[in-house]
Amino acid sequence: LEDEDETAIVAYIEESFGVEAAVSVERGISDGFPREKIRIKITDFGICEQEERIYIMTRIREEVTDRFGCDTEII
Repeated sequence: LEDEDETAIVAYIEESFGVEAAVSVERGISDGFPREKIRIKITDFGICEQEERIYIMTRIREEVTDRFGCDTEII
């Protein structure tokens, strides 16, 4: 499940924001193995200027949290 999540989240980030990222997903051990934490490392911001990066990181964190239903951290 974690691999499927990671693939889906990377695709969403690349398509929605035009950046490349590495993603790690932690799941709980209770029924349904719920997502507990998503960690995202932006590996390539593309052509974004330095001042845009903080804005993009904030948007990614907020939208991934909303879309995938758990805490998201940009590392």
